[in-house]
Amino acid sequence: MADKNFYEVLGIDHAADERAVERAYFALVRKFPPETHPEEFKRIREAYEVLANPQSRADYDAVNEYDRYGAEVSAHLKAGTEAMEQADWPRAQSELIAVLEQQPQLHFARDLLGMAYLNAHRPADAMREFVQLVGAEPGNAVYHLHKGYAHYAQNQYAPALDCYREARKLDPTDTRSLVATADCLVAQKQYEPALLELDRAIGLDGQVDFNDFVFFT
Repeated sequence: MADKNFYEVLGIDHAADERAVERAYFALVRKFPPETHPEEFKRIREAYEVLANPQSRADYDAVNEYDRYGAEVSAHLKAGTEAMEQADWPRAQSELIAVLEQQPQLHFARDLLGMAYLNAHRPADAMREFVQLVGAEPGNAVYHLHKGYAHYAQNQYAPALDCYREARKLDPTDTRSLVATADCLVAQKQYEPALLELDRAIGLDGQVDFNDFVFFT
C-alpha cells in the first residue's frame, strides 16, 4: 500500500464522487481495523483525510500539474508527493521545503509539509506551517482542522477544540472535525461529550448505515 497514491490506496478512480470516497474508506476500515492493522489504517485514513474534503482534494490533484511551476520546482513537488505517499517523512520534508523556498505561495505544498511534520512527530514544526496557512486563508476549513491536529499532538486541548469548532463552522458537512473533537475530549476523559460528537457524526447525513461503522467503533 505504501507505494500507491491516495486514489489507489482507497481503490477508487479520479472521477469518484464524495459518496464513493466514503464507501471505499469505510469498506477498507472494516478490512484493516486500526487495532490489528495500524500501519494500513494510517495510510487509509491519510488518503481519506485528503480526498474526502473538496479543497484538500483539489490541492492534492493540483500537485500533479507539475510543469506549471518550472522544471526544478516540479521535480521537487513530484518527489515530495511520492515521499508522502510512501510515508517517507524526512524526504517529504526536504523536498517540500525546497519547493517553498522557490514558491512560498504554494499553500498546498505548505499543507503537505505540515502533515509530513505531524506524521514524523514534529508537531511544533507542523504548527508553524499551519499558522501561516490559516493566516493566509482563514476561510479554509482544512487548514483550521490541521492546525487543531498540531495542537492536539502537543496536548494543547483547548486551542485544538477551538480549531475544530472553526473548521466545523466553515464546513459543517465534514465529519472529520466532529471525530477530531471526540478524540480531543476522550484525551481529557470527557467521555459523554465525546459520545455526543460521534452521535452527531453518525447522524450528519440523515441516515444510519454501514458508512457509520467507524464512528460506532
